[in-house]
Amino acid sequence: MSAPDSTDAIFAEYADDLRAAFEQLRSAGGGTQDHRRALKAVVDEVYRVREYRQGPKGKRQPYWDIVAGSDAGKITQGVAFLRGVLTHHLTRPVLPASRPLYPGPDLYPGPDMFPGANYVWLTADEIRAVHTVTASETQSFAHYESHVGGRTVLPTLRAAVGFLLDDVNVAKLRHV
Repeated sequence: MSAPDSTDAIFAEYADDLRAAFEQLRSAGGGTQDHRRALKAVVDEVYRVREYRQGPKGKRQPYWDIVAGSDAGKITQGVAFLRGVLTHHLTRPVLPASRPLYPGPDLYPGPDMFPGANYVWLTADEIRAVHTVTASETQSFAHYESHVGGRTVLPTLRAAVGFLLDDVNVAKLRHV
């Protein structure tokens, strides 16, 4: 595409894919192969949109400056880290799974917490047991450890989606 708005069209497609993957996860039901596949799709889409927002190597400092001042940015980096983790399962159900969790904004009932959706990310120690963190992953893993590991899945993903698609400072970053 050589049209002046081709960058906007590319990003619009990425944004639609990310939103669709998130909604597919929300409707997948817990503990199923569909849930695991939908989770993988969301993590892949977060990574893809994050790569777009960062821009080319050597020009990523503005993105990292925004991340440094934002909890949602740190959540996004922690979720993007998961794309490189070679394990089949990145989450575990909150136990006891048969009872609703009260109280709190990130717990049932809420827009992202409902029966079948009470999952938390593996802790940093659980990830270390199956994955060796490389030097290039150190910063993103630190964000995983501080802002993602052990927290509920859907609210953290919602924060990452919001950061990448709706944060006004991130939205100013335009890259091909």
